[in-house]
Amino acid sequence: MVMFIFSRRGDMLYFFYVGCYTSNPKDKGIHLLSLDTDGGILCLEDSFYGGENPSFLLRSGNFLYAANETGRAGMVSALSVGAGNALAFLNSREAAGAGTCHVALMNNYLYAANYESGSIFGVEILPDGSLGAVVTEIQHEGSGPNPGRQSGPHAHSVNPVPGINLLIAADLGADSLFCYNQRKDGSLVPDNVSPVVSTPPGGGPRHLAIHDGKLVYAVMELGISMACYKLTNTRLEPEAVYPLIEGAFTQADTAADIHFTADGTRLYASVRGKNLISAFNTAEGFKPNFIGSYPTFGDSPRNFCFSPGEEFVLIAHQASGHVTVCPIDPKTGAVGNALGSVILPGASCVIKT
Repeated sequence: MVMFIFSRRGDMLYFFYVGCYTSNPKDKGIHLLSLDTDGGILCLEDSFYGGENPSFLLRSGNFLYAANETGRAGMVSALSVGAGNALAFLNSREAAGAGTCHVALMNNYLYAANYESGSIFGVEILPDGSLGAVVTEIQHEGSGPNPGRQSGPHAHSVNPVPGINLLIAADLGADSLFCYNQRKDGSLVPDNVSPVVSTPPGGGPRHLAIHDGKLVYAVMELGISMACYKLTNTRLEPEAVYPLIEGAFTQADTAADIHFTADGTRLYASVRGKNLISAFNTAEGFKPNFIGSYPTFGDSPRNFCFSPGEEFVLIAHQASGHVTVCPIDPKTGAVGNALGSVILPGASCVIKT
């Protein structure tokens, strides 16, 4: 465990949304948390209906979008954001596929990844923020060497690259990054330079961290590593693969989420099983320098989110069903002991409001 004293720029109250797996379709699966930076106190403020299993969330202006991870269909939902960060449900949209686990926005269209079916789809966003027609549906193909997890494709995230017409879909089952260009009608077509980019065999790419449109880090869920790619225009070129933790890992250990700090000088990734968050210094180019791995104080850390100012990190734990908040040392990047937590069964995603 790590203990340190860190300075604050003045106590503030910040707010976050948490998406959770629900026990039944009528449960309120989205929760509003407040973080008081005076001591890192977390409080549950309110809860809102976001459809069944809103396991991944995305805020855009006055609207919030959710990936509804059901086994019956591809499904996404839209909500409006009102006074006091209150949410009002607008509508849902179904598409082919199943197990929607990630969503992203690109030019007024919402794209989603279906884990179970290994497919992606896109939906038009209407002027009132609600979801319109399905504009594209693509089924991935491929498999990997891990028979238990990679017998077929499992799309795990969709990632628009800022500043260029490129969307990268990470597919865990196919050990591939599928690269697409967006047409004016929102449909997607394979990029003619790098349509499919292989990732390390058996690694299982899950989420991406993209910095300055030039560096792409793909977190490998099964390989407990991150693969670095150089991006030039729409060409993805592999650079190297780096371990997320020191020492050996087992099949019970799986990587989950990955994020750069705002200035791109540090990179963090979460690892379930060992229940750690690892930190890297990335200020000196492609090679990340390992800072350390730190306990998350919960079971099965999924997504995590930095506070404004990046003095804290909030971590959603699915298995233990709670969100913890830990301080980040501004000088070293080390993650400290948990300051507070809130019980939220099935917590899987936390984002800033």
